[in-house]
This record gives sequence, C-alpha cells and structure tokens, in this order.
Amino acid sequence: DIITGIDLSDVNKEAAHTLIEMSQTNALNYSKHYVNFLVPALKKNISLRKRPAKSAAFVVLKNSEMASVLIEIGFLSNNKDLRKIRSSRYRNKFIKSLAKSIDKYFVSIYK
Repeated sequence: DIITGIDLSDVNKEAAHTLIEMSQTNALNYSKHYVNFLVPALKKNISLRKRPAKSAAFVVLKNSEMASVLIEIGFLSNNKDLRKIRSSRYRNKFIKSLAKSIDKYFVSIYK
C-alpha cells in the first residue's frame, strides 16, 4: 500500500524495495522541480533567507505519489516573524505567490 495503493505483499522483497525506492526518487525529483517555481514566486513578493530551499528526510516529505514540500513562513517566537504572520497583507502575498507557483508547476509537467 506504499505505492499508490498497490499491494506488494506478493512481490519479492528486493523487487518491492526497489519499486518503492524508484517511486520515492520520482517524487523527490518532482519536489525538486516544484521548488524551481516556488522560490522565484515567493522571492517576488516576500523576503526569503539566503538559502530558502533545503531538503530533509521527514516522513511527510517522502510521499511516493506526488511532490511534497514543507514551507515555514516564520517562527512564532520571533517578534518580526510574528508581525508578518499576523498581517493579512503578508499572508495574501504569500498565498498568491504559492498559488502561482503551483499553477506554473502543473503547467510545466502537463504541457
């Protein structure tokens, strides 16, 4: 059930492992491709860190079916970040940038 609901219980363990790795690699490639749209879209409207795109081995990012990203928009313990997060103007800029990046991503993979 790891790969798009496919039952691999009858498949050789090594083959199943290879299929899962291939699926996760494919999803990782889609995630990296999406970041190429996300970062520029966000940079146009909000300030980002010097290296805004990083990778991590979080389980939620290892989805084998689709691109997965984790976005931190700030820290509640940081007063400057907190002011931004509370600002509807900032949130609207963020959401519009995010939506544009998603649209561009899907156009790029389905053209």
